[in-house]
Amino acid sequence: MFSLVAILIVVAFLLALPLTILLVAWKAGKLIGKAVRQPQIGYAFSAILVLIPVAWVTATLIVFHTACGSVPSPSVRKPIGRQAGLLVDSKAVTDLAMQKWVNVAPLIKARRIDFFEVQTGKNPLQYQRTSSRKSEYVTDNFTERLSSFEYVTTSERLYDALPVYRMIHRVRRIEGQEETARATDLVMGGGLLGLYMRIFGGGQDGEYLSCGYASREKGSWRPSDTSDPQFAQYASADSRFLGAALADVPDTTGSPNR
Repeated sequence: MFSLVAILIVVAFLLALPLTILLVAWKAGKLIGKAVRQPQIGYAFSAILVLIPVAWVTATLIVFHTACGSVPSPSVRKPIGRQAGLLVDSKAVTDLAMQKWVNVAPLIKARRIDFFEVQTGKNPLQYQRTSSRKSEYVTDNFTERLSSFEYVTTSERLYDALPVYRMIHRVRRIEGQEETARATDLVMGGGLLGLYMRIFGGGQDGEYLSCGYASREKGSWRPSDTSDPQFAQYASADSRFLGAALADVPDTTGSPNR
């Protein structure tokens, strides 16, 4: 019941906001026109106030659409081979949307790693280590990191005023920060724009759109709905990228070093 009331309140707010902008613009324009005794200046001011949010949304869509065509393909500079563990730092992903964790657990089933670690504390250092025991994932707490490589995600805005983000996934050596693999995802949404996208047609995963990593086509960003085609496409993209990053390293004779 509470969630339904909350949804109705949000919908009412989103519907009322553009009407409020129109009313404020009209009132402000009328006052300015009266003050300067030139109604046309007031009309122009009202039009500018209304056009600002329209221009912002339009610019966001244009930037996202244009940037989608230039997202670089994933690249592996140096495969690192099978690892005992992998440190996962997806802080940028979880800061942008708390539920958007990158799933590295399949690497355990694929026998590319034995466990993955997530740092949960700094003073003192704390790590959660997830491994597989009897076909089940088990998480334990430790104070020492065992991984030599990390999978880290960082985000950057393409433009400060627009909600379009470049998500960069990297596999790198922890000591020295040597990057061995990189993939890029483009994400649009969140905030006020994300609310409109979700309420008016986007569904539970409609707050963000993405392109370039899971698919060249635009779709939901790391959706939780398993029926969404993007769910399987992201799982496949993660598997391809991380599988390539942790591929076997050929030795000098050409035989794989396992």
